[in-house]
Amino acid sequence: SSGINAEYGGRRIASELVNYLESLGMDLANVKVVGGDGTSVNTGIHKGMMTELQTMVGKKQQLQWSVCLFHQFELNLKAMFELVDGVKTETKKKTATTGPDSYAGPIGKRISRDASMDVWGIPVRPDFRPIPLSFPLPPPTVLKDMNRDSRNLINLCYFVTRDPSEFPKSLANCSLGELHSARWMNLATRIIRLYVTLSDKDPLYEKVRSLVHFIVGYYAKLFTAVMHKWRIEQGAGHFLDAVRLTEGLLQDDAQKKAVQKSLQINCYFANPTNTLLGMLASEDQAVREKAVKILQEIREFPVPDRSFNKPRINFKATTLLELTLLRKDRPELPGRWTFISDTGKVCVLQEPPLTKGEDLSRYLSQPLRTTLPCHSQHVERGVKLTSESVTRVTGHINQVGLALSTKRSREDCPGLLRARKLLKTMEESSFS
Repeated sequence: SSGINAEYGGRRIASELVNYLESLGMDLANVKVVGGDGTSVNTGIHKGMMTELQTMVGKKQQLQWSVCLFHQFELNLKAMFELVDGVKTETKKKTATTGPDSYAGPIGKRISRDASMDVWGIPVRPDFRPIPLSFPLPPPTVLKDMNRDSRNLINLCYFVTRDPSEFPKSLANCSLGELHSARWMNLATRIIRLYVTLSDKDPLYEKVRSLVHFIVGYYAKLFTAVMHKWRIEQGAGHFLDAVRLTEGLLQDDAQKKAVQKSLQINCYFANPTNTLLGMLASEDQAVREKAVKILQEIREFPVPDRSFNKPRINFKATTLLELTLLRKDRPELPGRWTFISDTGKVCVLQEPPLTKGEDLSRYLSQPLRTTLPCHSQHVERGVKLTSESVTRVTGHINQVGLALSTKRSREDCPGLLRARKLLKTMEESSFS
């Protein structure tokens, strides 16, 4: 629920979901997982859709939260960009964006819609300095599932780490995606595209280089990993990788602090109900045995509280068990597995809804495998459509109308969409 849907509020969205499920004849007692991106209308602890849905489903049924990791890592990129380009220290006021498709900082102004890079780029410098990181291309099966904007990002990240002579002309001339505050991926591609045009004498050079270093070594790396390993039980492992990267990749203390703050605010996949799933999905039998033992002990003390609590993150963690400092020896609740929430509250560990009623011994011989995602890419086209509508018309009613009419047009006339894409490709080729 982004942009347009956010105006409805979490309770109304949850109510619509319940009505839809009931119209399908589904028993709400069978609902175990709720997913969406990390916007407050979804995840707010008081009136967010997921909290409201938990109330509507009932206290007896706890919901497993799957908050989109793509959105998580976009928020980390946003935090980094605002630090480097959009924070006025004298007022402590963030001014990274001045509108949905423009940015106020010096780097943002270079890549906004009114800049000359909007469609085709400035020539690539033959002597740009490659980023000293390794960025292998993902498997063809992963690339096949990516849209054009995603492939542009991956290809730019790959070639910005290579010798400038290898930078392909087709990539230099590619059309860049719409710039919008809900499409941080397109911001990332434009930053890389700007970097390969800059002289090292440019006053913005070092700042842009630090952003590209972060995009290649953190944002795009994690994005590709989630595309490749997309299941819900793999989500906690991706979050742990993000925590490790903040320690190993970021040398600047201010940058590390900004990204870690963003991770802490949006640490949904670090909740122990998700880290336990990650442990059960491990290829290491010893890790699975530890998870089974914890779950067996949890079942001895049923937990009446079904609320979802964000944990306090241990940024020195190297394993899923260390990520939230799970303990069984806290004096407040002896004999029970507990963790500390982001507000300092001692919380009792709950069993993941996906394992309730399951024979835990099965995971001693084979890892957990589900078909549930740790992201909401299935609504990515809707997010893109919403973003495009917001940049084209003003007013909520007009934006909804344009988005719905465009969607209907694409469904009714798929051939027309392919023809438009072909025409656009031919136009781009004539300028190359």
